[in-house]
Amino acid sequence: MKLFNFPYVIRKEILYNMESSNIFLLSFVSEELREFIKTSQIRRYKNISHVEYNCCTTGEPFIYISYKGFMQLIMKIEEREETEQDYFPLNVSGKMIDFRMSNGFPAASYHPDERESVIKAIHNYFLDLFKNSVKYHWLASDYNHPIVQLQNLSLTCNLNLDRNFADMENLENFLSSAPVLKRVNMSVGTTTEPFSPDSKLYEAESIKVTQHSPTVPDILSRFQGRQAFLRWTNNGGDLELELWRFVNRWISGETFQNLEYLKVEIPKTIGPQFLNLISARRIDEEDQPPTHTLPKVYVDFGFEPNTEPITSHAYVVRRTDGHVASVKVQGLLFCFGVWNKTEDEFLKMVRSPY
Repeated sequence: MKLFNFPYVIRKEILYNMESSNIFLLSFVSEELREFIKTSQIRRYKNISHVEYNCCTTGEPFIYISYKGFMQLIMKIEEREETEQDYFPLNVSGKMIDFRMSNGFPAASYHPDERESVIKAIHNYFLDLFKNSVKYHWLASDYNHPIVQLQNLSLTCNLNLDRNFADMENLENFLSSAPVLKRVNMSVGTTTEPFSPDSKLYEAESIKVTQHSPTVPDILSRFQGRQAFLRWTNNGGDLELELWRFVNRWISGETFQNLEYLKVEIPKTIGPQFLNLISARRIDEEDQPPTHTLPKVYVDFGFEPNTEPITSHAYVVRRTDGHVASVKVQGLLFCFGVWNKTEDEFLKMVRSPY
């Protein structure tokens, strides 16, 4: 079908009824088609928030777009199978790449020495198409496949460190190769090696860790990011002491300057006396304290987009700038939400029943 034989309105209607994956494939056919798609699909593209390179254990990315909050597969990138004969060449950002259809989706192929150049060519195409209107994520499920260095790229990874894990050097090298560490979701057993004090792990904007020991990794001492979600599985040691040390570090203002939210699930109940230990200040019980919640740095598909609300009469104040953090201790849960407000500004949000 020769698309340009049809009037402009008909061409737009044809594209409107096409799947996103087919539109992207069509845009590689010619410069004229690419420009037409680019200008006619502005409304569609405005609903795309990010592009995700989802790497399975083989290191071959599945490329998704987040369209209106739903993930849509638009393309695969895979090593070429020489036994297949149904490839067709297309020009992507000045590089000829062989494509084929695989299970109804376009698959860009590469020879073993071309993996990086093929991924870069496709990424450059997205940069030209979307400019800076979308974000780009590299999602890894292991640390054995290198991250391709791409412009405006951030890393999100899901890692499982088995019991007696002893490959810390390679893990640290993998994390260090990420230009921006967006989110780390990690399960840590009993490792035989500690994390480096200056590990890139602590620079992640958001971190979610299930850990045997509260100090491996030592999030409550070294975290430099914005949001942390922790679950401690070993009830040995003084867990309240670790939380007390964290709160005092935050109050001092010497660390955690970027922290917005912390949630810690622990295996034993925190007593109400903990609030006295941290010298928490109190809002009158008859008053209604403000509720702390904010958008998550990274939202897993199907999960709530905002942090769990914190409504608490207890709070602490940072010495260096007078900013407030709400503190909630309830059963097996410790929550800490930082406000971008001084104590006076914070207390103005308290609602009195009178």
